Amino acid sequence: MENTASTARRSIRIASQPQRILILQTAFIGDVVLVEPLIAKTKALFPSASIDVVVIPAAANLLETHPAIRDVIIYDKRGQQRGISGFLRMRKRLKDAHYDLAIVPHRSLRSAALVFLAKIPQRIGFETSAGSLLFNKTVHYSKTSHEVVRNLILLESFGTKVDYQTPELHPNTTDRETAWQIYRDISLPAIGQKHSEVIAIAPGSVWATKKWPAASFAELGKRLHQKYGCAIMLLGSDSDHIECEKIAASIGKTAYNLAGKLSLRQSAALLENCALLISNDSAPTHLGVAANCPVATIFGATIPGFGFYPHGPMHKAIETRKNLSCRPCGIHGGNTCPIGTLECMHSISVDQVFTEVASMIAPNKSAPLQISMQNGITKADMQRAIELLKNDGVLIIPTETLYGLAANILSKTAVARIFAIKFRSLASPLPLIAGSAEQVKTFCVLDGFAQAIADAFWPGPLTLVLPAKDNLPEHIVAQDGTVAVRVPASSFCRELANSLGTPITATSANLSGDPPVRDLNFLPPSLSIGVDMIFDNGKCENQHPSTIVKVAHGTLEILREGVITSEEIHARIGVPSIEQR
Repeated sequence: MENTASTARRSIRIASQPQRILILQTAFIGDVVLVEPLIAKTKALFPSASIDVVVIPAAANLLETHPAIRDVIIYDKRGQQRGISGFLRMRKRLKDAHYDLAIVPHRSLRSAALVFLAKIPQRIGFETSAGSLLFNKTVHYSKTSHEVVRNLILLESFGTKVDYQTPELHPNTTDRETAWQIYRDISLPAIGQKHSEVIAIAPGSVWATKKWPAASFAELGKRLHQKYGCAIMLLGSDSDHIECEKIAASIGKTAYNLAGKLSLRQSAALLENCALLISNDSAPTHLGVAANCPVATIFGATIPGFGFYPHGPMHKAIETRKNLSCRPCGIHGGNTCPIGTLECMHSISVDQVFTEVASMIAPNKSAPLQISMQNGITKADMQRAIELLKNDGVLIIPTETLYGLAANILSKTAVARIFAIKFRSLASPLPLIAGSAEQVKTFCVLDGFAQAIADAFWPGPLTLVLPAKDNLPEHIVAQDGTVAVRVPASSFCRELANSLGTPITATSANLSGDPPVRDLNFLPPSLSIGVDMIFDNGKCENQHPSTIVKVAHGTLEILREGVITSEEIHARIGVPSIEQR
């Protein structure tokens, strides 16, 4: 790769440890997604520095939850801050912040002028920028590289190695719960892994010459549903809603128009569980890549060679098979075809796109293995269950009170699947089952009154809320540093935890807010196809859940009274004070 030191317009000495860094990218939403690796890499290079990012209003939602960013500065250059007065107000804001380094991947004169007039002493940008003379270091713009790599080259002068890095967005709890609710509303599981029940289509673009015909998207959606039985999610902005409504109406009842209904991060959260995204060469392509969703991007007026293609083996760029001399007709596309035919898009048939995306769709998730426990469990069945737990699997198992969802607590992936399967709030940690009190002690503080209760009622239907030790994974621990755990009366459950060598989750096998499942005949369909193995022990006869007890400052607090009553606890251990919530 070309050494950027040789391409500097003027050689300057850049501070090795800048403390206030500004990154400015006020282009389109997709460009902001592709600048995320630059943000993350800058923070890794300068961990003690504060990083602010300037973006347009439409892109702000993407970065508001980014852990590396101190402040997202909105520059509404085409709206309330348009013109010279808005420019000067933004210049003053940036000047007053006393940044000591500006990194400017945006190649406009306005962006270069902003950081120059804000008197930021160190300014790095591309040599192809319209304002390159206003930088004191310029970097070669590699036309043959992916845009992510081009952006990262801006950091080469700091000695960093430049390799492609997948953009990463950071949907928060609310974003993911919004996405999960959509799956729930249409009775589809959000199981935390790729599955072929949902395919997303994003038919919009700012530029008309980058849009595959809506009728073609509609026909493609019909054929995908007929072949795979999948639901079709139509994504886009408010301006895409009417067109998406027409496409959805043409596809039928299995299509859902979400255009304008989700934020960018919520769209990314939805894509995390889609089997595939089919998009024009526009922002959704990059959202899909960041969400680790397979992406098929249809290119018309533009070409993948511009560097904005979906990068990686799981993605595809789809182009016309005709050799058109007029293509590409511009770096961004345009509102009208220069020769009036839009042949670059019309020559891409539905047959071509269907054939290419069919190879990207994984087969439907096979039905979970079902094991009857009526005549006992074989050693092979138990071993298979343990192997699944070791490899991010989720099981439905019977306890002495109800059916539960079991996963290895050390597997962040498996735990995330359970939250998604149940549509459970991420703010509500999962209760655990342990094989013995000794196993509990490896992850929790068990002493005093808590130990006395454990000795009296374990194994049995009593859950203790205990302080977690530092070695318990964060995704299991409540905000107050506690975890709910029990050693059940079920020898099967104890054997699972003991054989695995760690506690397992024990949350009920139901959708959050619904009654617990004690008979698998009433198991929600989305749960049955969202797990890997089901152990059927008939109907659980006990009609009450476990009792939940918290010990604090010598007092027992009954958080939930279940099979074991407060009177029984008092009688067995003689606790001086029992409070009931």
